[in-house]
Amino acid sequence: MKILLPDKFSVNIRQFLQRNGYASHLQTKLDRLSFIKRLTSDNFPRFHIYIEKDLRGKNYLTLHLDQKKPSYEGTHAHSGEYDGDLVRNEAQALQKSIFQTHTLVQNDNAEVVKKNFFQRLFHK
Repeated sequence: MKILLPDKFSVNIRQFLQRNGYASHLQTKLDRLSFIKRLTSDNFPRFHIYIEKDLRGKNYLTLHLDQKKPSYEGTHAHSGEYDGDLVRNEAQALQKSIFQTHTLVQNDNAEVVKKNFFQRLFHK
């Protein structure tokens, strides 16, 4: 499932995902960084996110649910679920968090712009 990021999403995406329960996951064979969020204490099932960029230069996240470990050595078939209630609910939670984070950052930036030098200096 694709989750579009706002054009001016100036938040560090790694930190954003960590705050939402995701951990970095380097896939050495693919030389690609992704992020995972376990649903239990086991390695599977888990949510799996890649950061992507489309042809227009828009950033987005691709989210899916890895149901189990790949069946055969050297393959990446893992019974991934790209749609369904769990994936939709997680995507909605991430979209809500993206919106809230983006809004907070915009408000903070607007507040800084509105204050003059002395107001910023004396925190007024």
